[in-house]
Amino acid sequence: MDAFNTPEAKSSRRLTTLRDCQSRPATIARNAAMHLAYLVTAAIVLLIFVHDHGINSYERARFLDMLHGTAHKPFVCRVLAPATIRLVSSALPSSIQERINHQLIEIPFVRKTTSNMMWEPGHLTEYGVAMLLMYLALLGFAYSIRYLYDTFFWGTLRNTVPLVALAGLPVMFFCNYLYDCTTLFLFTLGLGLMAREKWLPFLIHLQPVVRQQGNHYPADFRLCPGAPEGAILDAGSRATPDLCRSQSIAVAGVRRESGDNGRIPSPRP
Repeated sequence: MDAFNTPEAKSSRRLTTLRDCQSRPATIARNAAMHLAYLVTAAIVLLIFVHDHGINSYERARFLDMLHGTAHKPFVCRVLAPATIRLVSSALPSSIQERINHQLIEIPFVRKTTSNMMWEPGHLTEYGVAMLLMYLALLGFAYSIRYLYDTFFWGTLRNTVPLVALAGLPVMFFCNYLYDCTTLFLFTLGLGLMAREKWLPFLIHLQPVVRQQGNHYPADFRLCPGAPEGAILDAGSRATPDLCRSQSIAVAGVRRESGDNGRIPSPRP
């Protein structure tokens, strides 16, 4: 008789199936609790981030100045978050935005809270879009930490480490900027993609990272004594595509030279 079809083997398979069926509800409950913990923790961290002036705490990089491109350099060069907020906000007609702003400001709690945070009453729609974007970025950071953790380790801590990383963020809040959450998310995701050698997704992901960082780094190399300020900004703008191309070539070169040597181990199953 085939060993696979012996009564003992069949009984063992039945017991394994029974245990899997019994543990499935517990696994679903744990996963649901974990995702809920991420959602709640990200919301709390975001409220701490924007509390007490938050993204309006620094006069050289205030929210509306960042949104309209009138903030000081290098902050004005961080274009990804402001451009996304403008794009999403523009989907709503101005009449609807004005109605939403008017109805929100009539609520005493909202009026008091937005006044404490120095939010302009006529731009609450844009602030709401920014809050949503930052919240999604914090969630993305948590799942990117888990993705990066799974590259090197495996175990129950894979659910705890993202929570600890999220909960530890407020101790590093000092001068908060509009683009902080998206920068944190994009760079953490980039680390995970590089660690797993997902080069094509990494190169695609590289473009918004460069846009998020703006032209600050290329322009810094042109901060020469006596150089006209406008020329520095123009040079940085022209250098952005060159930076994307050079980074892409560097990644492709490292991938080609490394081959199978020194490869980071694949994630454990």
